[in-house]
Amino acid sequence: MLAIQLNGSKGNRQAIGARVAVTSAAGSGQTAEVYAGGSYLSQSTADLFFAKPDGAGKVDVFWPDGTSSSQAFSQWDSRIQLVKEE
Repeated sequence: MLAIQLNGSKGNRQAIGARVAVTSAAGSGQTAEVYAGGSYLSQSTADLFFAKPDGAGKVDVFWPDGTSSSQAFSQWDSRIQLVKEE
């Protein structure tokens, strides 16, 4: 499993609305979006979790302000923290 935590810019530190695409070295991909809310009197975690395919891969983040960033990774059983450049 790969866990990704995003830190956004001022006014949106949890990066609500950001989309993340994870692509494995074999070319398979998964996507997820950070959203706010949940159910009555509860809130969902802002962390995103991805299933474990084979090999290394790449994370593409599409930030709510329209910019994007990428980062390669080599381990699936890890947690990655990505910070939006100001």
